[in-house]
Amino acid sequence: MVALGAVIGAVSPAAAEDLPTQAPELHGRFYVVEVDGPIDSIVAREISDAVKRASDPANETVGIMLRFKKVPGALGVDSVALAEEVRDSSVPVVGFVGPAGSSEVAGGGVLLLAAADIVVVAPDTSIGPLNPVDLKTGQTFDADEAASVLARLRPQGALEAWPTLVDQEVTAGAEGVDGVSDLAAPTVGEALVGVDDRTVVIAGGRVVKNDLFELIRPEGAEQIQQAPKVLVLFTNLGYFEGFLHKMHTPTYAYVMLAIGLLAIAFEFYAASIGIAGVLGGLCLAIGFVAAGALPVNWWAVALLIVGTILLCIDVQQGTLGGFTVLGAAALLAGSVWFTHGGFDVHWWAILLVVGGTLAFYAVAMTTVVRTRFATPTIGRDHLLDATGRAVTELAPDGTVEIDGAVWKARAHRGRIAAGAGVAVGAIEGIVLEVDPDDSPRAPGGGSGEDAASPSE
Repeated sequence: MVALGAVIGAVSPAAAEDLPTQAPELHGRFYVVEVDGPIDSIVAREISDAVKRASDPANETVGIMLRFKKVPGALGVDSVALAEEVRDSSVPVVGFVGPAGSSEVAGGGVLLLAAADIVVVAPDTSIGPLNPVDLKTGQTFDADEAASVLARLRPQGALEAWPTLVDQEVTAGAEGVDGVSDLAAPTVGEALVGVDDRTVVIAGGRVVKNDLFELIRPEGAEQIQQAPKVLVLFTNLGYFEGFLHKMHTPTYAYVMLAIGLLAIAFEFYAASIGIAGVLGGLCLAIGFVAAGALPVNWWAVALLIVGTILLCIDVQQGTLGGFTVLGAAALLAGSVWFTHGGFDVHWWAILLVVGGTLAFYAVAMTTVVRTRFATPTIGRDHLLDATGRAVTELAPDGTVEIDGAVWKARAHRGRIAAGAGVAVGAIEGIVLEVDPDDSPRAPGGGSGEDAASPSE
């Protein structure tokens, strides 16, 4: 039950003496349906269920409030049909945009607000624009289409100001939004107090009065209070449905894909199927499922994958060079243009993912690769001045064979052909810096009169 603060009633002293001293017995249920985030199939079902529940006399529903918090629009649902369900409700429906200062409703949410019998807005909240109605499909209305739909949704209400919301956003002042809202209130409790005693005409032309509170004067109290006459119930999504609903945001899908790609790359270099691989696969699956419900630019997703691969190339070579720069650019572009239609990833998530990925590759991945490709011999000083042969062409990077072991190598000067002799001049991490060595040698390194030539 919502806790409603005491409200001083403008009642004469004589009338105050006749007020009851105890709160009235609750005689019905008033449901507050939280609408936060895009209106996807989960939220649409929650609203539809509330309207259908109200039609059952056994449920004793006396009213419904749709409380809009951060609603950017519809997401793959028929918001016009859903709004018509709200319009045809068998009990009064209050549309409330709040709390004050941090709430907004746009797209298909504007249609649901228009279908409400009473519109209440908190100060410093925003309404509109109506376009795009659907964030996933990009559905929009022109002025005539919007006017026609709004006329169907508000047969008993004023329409002059609503069409202005088609392509623009308005901010509510202390008195609400002129021509759109019926009253202004900063909280749910005050909104309910404000709609008390208001008469509305609902579906079928039936006139209904909101009878939600009764004035009382508790014994020993100095102030007159408004006590609720109905049980106010907030409906919230369950844990599983709430999780699925949270998935339908660009930031969530983007972060899941980024984590999945990093975990898979880490597991690949760790050369095992462990926790990181399982976590990466799960995050990728969640990320792609979430992205499938969003207005995603799939070429941007491809850039995220390409960027990860480019970063892996430089790590494999033991450097942070040109491929790292290209990979970082691909990651940044794929992040910024991950979605379209104004339903974007939060900027802080982009900074966190791109910066964290670069740091991850520079520190963690370099360590993993060094550990994986290290030889069983403790230390590498014994490789200095050792000789061997080039397994691949060094231009300048490639691989060499020293004492039967294959190493990453970089030609210190110019190119070295495959099969040519090499001598180790320096060691940088896991990469050997080599110079040409023209003395004859066996394929596994070493030299002498009986050594085979590189061609052998």
